[in-house]
Amino acid sequence: MTLLDTSTLTDMRAAQAEAMPETVLVKRLTNTTDSQGGYTRTWATNATTTGRISTTAGQERKLGDKIVAMGDYLVTVPYTVDVTAKDRLVIGSRTFEIVHVMDKESWETARRCVCKELL
Repeated sequence: MTLLDTSTLTDMRAAQAEAMPETVLVKRLTNTTDSQGGYTRTWATNATTTGRISTTAGQERKLGDKIVAMGDYLVTVPYTVDVTAKDRLVIGSRTFEIVHVMDKESWETARRCVCKELL
């Protein structure tokens, strides 16, 4: 097994970032205090980043010990973005619910999110 040096990994991450033409809003469900002592749940922007989107319909993936159908879309964002399966992604006028964030791997160059589009 060949180990990557820091320079090579940095170059790989830069190349990955160049292939992310979309603006992606990472939305997180938050509680906002209301005037009556309660709260309102809203989707607030947690991060604004770049990304790319592709379709995945008809594909399957092993998750744990099960084979499951993937979501309709794969949204790729930079490896440093804080994103979880509880978040939503907004690209232009389209909103996506994250089904699964793929596990971090050695030499991670991007974070991949399996998503379903909300209509």
